[in-house]
Amino acid sequence: MWSSSRRLLRWCSAPARGRTRIARELGIGQTCLSRWLRSAQARPGADNVFATPEELRRLRKEVKRLQMERDSLKKATAFVATAST
Repeated sequence: MWSSSRRLLRWCSAPARGRTRIARELGIGQTCLSRWLRSAQARPGADNVFATPEELRRLRKEVKRLQMERDSLKKATAFVATAST
């Protein structure tokens, strides 16, 4: 959603906007917004503290692999359970 943490910090520091209003506009909880802001402020030199598109692709691929492994294990468990009865 945000291309850089600086943009988020600049937007949230606008005097006309409160954090509650910003969180509501983004459709997230105020706690989530506060965490994002703390994370962005903790790494002032980092241009982007959020996941990069490459990282998101890698994570989605890993999630898909893990889901396939989980499904295989479920099937194996069901097979063993029916075979042993």
